[in-house]
Amino acid sequence: MALFGSLFVGLNPYFLENLLYKFDSIYMCISLFFTIFPFLFLKRLRLFFAISTLSLLIMLTTYQSVNFVYLLVVMFLAFIYLSQKRHFVDIFKFLIICFGAFCVALLVFKGFIYKPFHGHISTDIFSISQMPSGIAQNINKFCKAIYFDWCDTQFAMIFCYVFILAFITAILKFKNIRTIFYMSIFLICGFAFSQGIFLLLTDMGLYPRYISAIGVYFAIILIFLAQNGTIKIVKIANLCVIIYVAYGLIFVSNSLAQTLTEQNNHLEFKTNLFIQDLGKIENLNYENIHFRNSVIAPSIRESLIKFKIFNKIVRPYTELSLYGYNTLPRKIGYPNGPKCDPIISEQIVIFDNPFHTIKKDNNNCIVVEHKNIIDPRSVNKNTYLLSLIAKKPIIKHYALKDGFELSLYKFENPNYNLTNDKKLIFVFNKNVKKIAKKAKNGDKHLIIRLVKNREVFIYADKSINDFIQIGSRYFYIVNLADTNIDDIETIELGLLNTENMKFSINLDEIAKK
Repeated sequence: MALFGSLFVGLNPYFLENLLYKFDSIYMCISLFFTIFPFLFLKRLRLFFAISTLSLLIMLTTYQSVNFVYLLVVMFLAFIYLSQKRHFVDIFKFLIICFGAFCVALLVFKGFIYKPFHGHISTDIFSISQMPSGIAQNINKFCKAIYFDWCDTQFAMIFCYVFILAFITAILKFKNIRTIFYMSIFLICGFAFSQGIFLLLTDMGLYPRYISAIGVYFAIILIFLAQNGTIKIVKIANLCVIIYVAYGLIFVSNSLAQTLTEQNNHLEFKTNLFIQDLGKIENLNYENIHFRNSVIAPSIRESLIKFKIFNKIVRPYTELSLYGYNTLPRKIGYPNGPKCDPIISEQIVIFDNPFHTIKKDNNNCIVVEHKNIIDPRSVNKNTYLLSLIAKKPIIKHYALKDGFELSLYKFENPNYNLTNDKKLIFVFNKNVKKIAKKAKNGDKHLIIRLVKNREVFIYADKSINDFIQIGSRYFYIVNLADTNIDDIETIELGLLNTENMKFSINLDEIAKK
């Protein structure tokens, strides 16, 4: 069963993204291996210190995203030793050796190997005064990312059971009430600090491959459950959870593989289509080509909706451009990039079909606009909507009635060539569908009127069933088109024909407060 528990190390979607890199994946795996390897020599502390220092240096010079795995194992062993009531001096000595090896490796790396980098990520770290608040912000950012990746799946519920079983198993094994405290520290700190030294970065990236250490965290807990359980019913519960998680991981990894295969095949198909049309253009210079819009295979829509984490992994494979490691560069080489700026007013359409539109201006600048059978935003709703969370809301937690609250955001999304697309995002804290059922007439629609000078200029009527749920929040989008948000004086909303659930919000009064 411990073997099934350890599957979480390599089959979690975050680490699977590492394996998608043809050249770097071997170094990513080596890095993970060397964070665990030193513990084979734990009984000989001097040798353990030397091998730990060397192994951590190898990790730091190959792939740093698993930098906290070594300390995760140290934390868990400390939990075991404390629960076993080992001598405090021995535990302290063990911790000093482990943290000493980690610090020595960091100092050697920082002094002789490290070079600052500013690209898709930055190695800039917080100043000493900013560090406490900066680390707290990064932890909050990380926890939100994990929550929104899994909040709508059964994995969220299963791991609640895993944590409960971890406490029960630890108490029954060690028969020590202090075990609850020790286990709480490991579970909370192990999760919150699993990004390790990345928490010090002023701009901490949360690409799936940077979160792969979380797989080791859950694997440690599952292995602990597999190897312990003194009461039969607890042992059976542990085994059932481990088997279910292992099955879920195999299912998810297989789904991801099929999703990526379908997407790559669709990219090949779309690439062949527009390259045939490009070949018909005389005096074509590939360095004058611009690409717009992403490409998503219709067959992967459901999997992207079901598993939010897939959106992050598949996203690099949804763009056809002259850069990166996707289909197009393999076919036409690696140009240095567009050397012209398209003049929109002078563009004429030279090819137009259900798959793409190709335009050309007087500067011989070519624009290829990809078309999708499905709207990219329809499979990226969560990413699309959650990107507004960091923005300042127009209204935040506005109390409507009986704990029913509304937050309102203005949102513009330039990512899909929709720079003129303005929206209002209504975010409710309660299930609007359940509130609708309370109405005597059973009405299941919500109306939203945007009013200026007592005249309704936007009217929205949407079925409650069409609301987008993300976690515990319920989203509703109103398209503003060319309407200026400043023109809106009052927002009226309510359940149709339900007098006790109608509300009027004066934006001018709120702005003055």
